[in-house]
Amino acid sequence: MEQTKQQDPTKGKIVDAVCTEYGIKQFSSLYTKCRARNIVEPRMIIIVLCRFGLGMTWADAVGDFGFGTAAAKHAHSNVRDFYNQYKDYRDRLNTIIANIYPGENNQELLLSRIMSEANNQGGTVTRTIKPTPILN
Repeated sequence: MEQTKQQDPTKGKIVDAVCTEYGIKQFSSLYTKCRARNIVEPRMIIIVLCRFGLGMTWADAVGDFGFGTAAAKHAHSNVRDFYNQYKDYRDRLNTIIANIYPGENNQELLLSRIMSEANNQGGTVTRTIKPTPILN
């Protein structure tokens, strides 16, 4: 079987996947101080995926949005709570993660990191999650 190398995830790929899933046409709307749910929800997901999928610090994950680390940790709490409470949100987040990390093991690892309350601390995540090669 031939293996095709999957591209490593980047912040840009995460932003693209989230915006596609939420139907956001103008990425710039994510970087405003808007508090509308249709902007805040995707922004929180981007922050959390950058933190736990790319291994960014809280400050780096939230920096482009102009918020502090407290906002990033609040985003993590919200994403975790919404995932546990709302099926539509859970399905949407699972779809985004599957588009970024096609390997099932990578998806499970990322979700376990997001769901852990202990991960709402400072510092960096020990390693980034690399996509598994796709077998043709």
